[in-house]
Amino acid sequence: MNHAFRLGFLTHVEGAGDAGRIYRETLELFVAADELGFDVGWVAEHHFKPVVGRLPSLFPFLAAAAERTRHIRLGTSIVILPFEHPLRIAEDAAVVDTLSGGRLELGIGSGGDPAEFAAFGLTLDQRHTLTTDRLHTLQRALRGEALGESGQQLQPPAPTLVNRLWQSADVGCELALQGATSHF
Repeated sequence: MNHAFRLGFLTHVEGAGDAGRIYRETLELFVAADELGFDVGWVAEHHFKPVVGRLPSLFPFLAAAAERTRHIRLGTSIVILPFEHPLRIAEDAAVVDTLSGGRLELGIGSGGDPAEFAAFGLTLDQRHTLTTDRLHTLQRALRGEALGESGQQLQPPAPTLVNRLWQSADVGCELALQGATSHF
């Protein structure tokens, strides 16, 4: 079986001190990786962490990375669906995908940090149900299906992004990405 080899990295955007400095240094990492020929760079979403995991909002960061790079694919690892409205995720992802020329890899998941869930007014036992429901809405939006009673559609359209949608592994989670392709 022949599989293409891809070189990539994952960062949790770690560090103490000034968040602006940490973000700029991480953006420099993306630029260097792009120049060195890396295929993909992933950023992890974390909330309320003072050192490990300093990036709560992935899409603004990836938009900045898209502006500074030309070839490297830009990945979310992961957008925690229980904390977000799926149509806002679809819109933000579509904008970043458009700005990057189709380089976004959209990773989603259910999360697992009890403290983060508590801060959002949720419990861990809600995460799989919320993820399943929101995943279906996200997929519909990315496929360009009608949304709401008036039949609105995702703008800007991102019909190929559903093929770059992947889900993190979660023991006990019964989700399936119908029609999506994994790029590992």
